Amino acid sequence: MNLKTIQSNAAEFRRTLLIDADGQHVRLGETIDVWQAEDFAALDPVWRRVAGHEVQPTRLRDGVLETSPP
Repeated sequence: MNLKTIQSNAAEFRRTLLIDADGQHVRLGETIDVWQAEDFAALDPVWRRVAGHEVQPTRLRDGVLETSPP
């Protein structure tokens, strides 16, 4: 994987990101549910704008991702 690709593509970053899953290092892309990927993707333009990138206007102004307690 190319570092420039990961830096410029949020979906690729998430796909390759290593996370701790029950003490094992796994790629987020191997464990993420479809609805989680969709939620993260919906926020991509907001994060790109915060980082100073020019993005197409979007109706999404802010967002909150929450989890429920077990």
